[in-house]
Amino acid sequence: MLHMNHVGIIVKDSIISRKFYLEVLGLELEGIHEDERVILTFLKAGQGTIELIEKKNVEEVLPRGVVEHIAFTVENMEEKVNKLKECNVTLISGEPYIVGKKKIFFFQGPDGEKLEFVEILA
Repeated sequence: MLHMNHVGIIVKDSIISRKFYLEVLGLELEGIHEDERVILTFLKAGQGTIELIEKKNVEEVLPRGVVEHIAFTVENMEEKVNKLKECNVTLISGEPYIVGKKKIFFFQGPDGEKLEFVEILA
């Protein structure tokens, strides 16, 4: 059985959104990851995580407040990705890749919804 890992939400300004989720809703900061494309803010919400996604490239931006993807925790990334391939699932990521202490992989659900597998690395 899969467990939901996190929900990613597109935001306009990660600093303003981070302040709201921390100060107004009382969530806890798990971490921040930034690269040339995006600023990701991970916030602990009970047993799950909310990921705030600020895209740096204006052309890539979706409407704000939209759920960008749903992520599931997996124990064996390669096994799960192979199953996706066997089932002819549309893959977004070429190969799993590392972000911080997590290995991640994106793919699509049957209606084009963006889904993600996350393997926590030791």
